[in-house]
Amino acid sequence: MGLSSKSYTFLCGCFAALGSMLFGYDLGVIGGVLECPDFLKVTGLTGTDSATQNYIGFITSALLLG
Repeated sequence: MGLSSKSYTFLCGCFAALGSMLFGYDLGVIGGVLECPDFLKVTGLTGTDSATQNYIGFITSALLLG
């Protein structure tokens, strides 16, 4: 007993919407964390040189990879 075509389409749409909402939430959280003074102090990211920017990019991409 399978799902009807309408039900299957609706569930696929809900799954896609949930995925995009969670992706947006992840971006919002990491954006706030990267600006937090405690995070910058603990990681030692105080400069604006290219090595610091590369490390911040690595942190962001690693967290969003999962």
